[in-house]
Amino acid sequence: MYVKVSGLYKFGDQQAPYEDLAPIIRHATEAYGPDRLLWGSDCPYQILKGNNYQDAVSLIANGLEVTAVHNHVLRSTPLPFYMHVGGHGDPGKLATALRA
Repeated sequence: MYVKVSGLYKFGDQQAPYEDLAPIIRHATEAYGPDRLLWGSDCPYQILKGNNYQDAVSLIANGLEVTAVHNHVLRSTPLPFYMHVGGHGDPGKLATALRA
């Protein structure tokens, strides 16, 4: 199971820098582990009504003090997850090749 961290503009105060949502992301990290969270762009809605991608990514990359969270959520978890969706072949071999 994966938890997609997206749509930050829809929850809490609904305004950047979305810091009021950091405790929720931390709780999800504790419950599922950082390797089960991934950021999603929520395209195109994230850029409507004065919101933007930079603010959403900034909360994860800079606003959370747990380095493992932003390394996994923005990089290592989405890579094999999304590659498998569009990839062909054995999922284990695809994941192993991506992590090598």
